[in-house]
Amino acid sequence: MPHYEPGVYQAEVLGQEFRPSTSKGTPGFHLKIRPEGGAYERELTFWITEKTAEYVARDLAKLGFRGSSFAELEPGTPNYHSFAGDTITVVCSHEKSNTDPNKVFERWQLPYEGGETGEPMASKDVRKLDALFGKHLKRAAKAAPAESKPITPEDAKAEADDSDVPF
Repeated sequence: MPHYEPGVYQAEVLGQEFRPSTSKGTPGFHLKIRPEGGAYERELTFWITEKTAEYVARDLAKLGFRGSSFAELEPGTPNYHSFAGDTITVVCSHEKSNTDPNKVFERWQLPYEGGETGEPMASKDVRKLDALFGKHLKRAAKAAPAESKPITPEDAKAEADDSDVPF
């Protein structure tokens, strides 16, 4: 049962270490944190793989790390970068366990800031989308009833109102 509600928190970093996952041995960099107003410590983990290394580096830089080696984050290394004592912004979300759907756990991560939105797409690029994926729209349009129309808020309210149902 999760203790913290989903949301954005300020958290104090209490410590850090490298530790592999127990299931696959994937290397991970772990920050021990205490979210604001909470009595319980939590862990923010950065799993380091070929696919995630670029994102881990970006996130560590966002936290203030300017080094060029993971060894510079390892406690006990001379002049290592310590996050202990820093206050960082974290996000808590709730997820269901893959092994037990009745079990819900907290997932802690850095806030996602999204990519740049860029300029609006040119018409020729939208036409390319049609060439690549338009068949899905055509299939969905064929499957929809001919008389279908968008549902208005009034329609939705009328469907939800069951006061005239006799039972």
